[in-house]
Amino acid sequence: MIHSTSGGRWVSDTAGYPGLDLVDFKPPKAARGRAVKRARRATWRYFGLPVPEAGLDPGDDAETERIFASDRPCG
Repeated sequence: MIHSTSGGRWVSDTAGYPGLDLVDFKPPKAARGRAVKRARRATWRYFGLPVPEAGLDPGDDAETERIFASDRPCG
């Protein structure tokens, strides 16, 4: 069951296992910012659009490629 708390946040009961819900998950601000920029770049590239200068991050692209390549054991 999902319900709102008095603070306006949504939480889940998760079948009697408090603390295991992901509704309250909030990554660190820096990690969230990187993920948002990464998603925007991926979207622009998916549609064949150039990535705006402000959205470029070659270091993060290299890290993303390294992670992606290491997660492909079958090629």
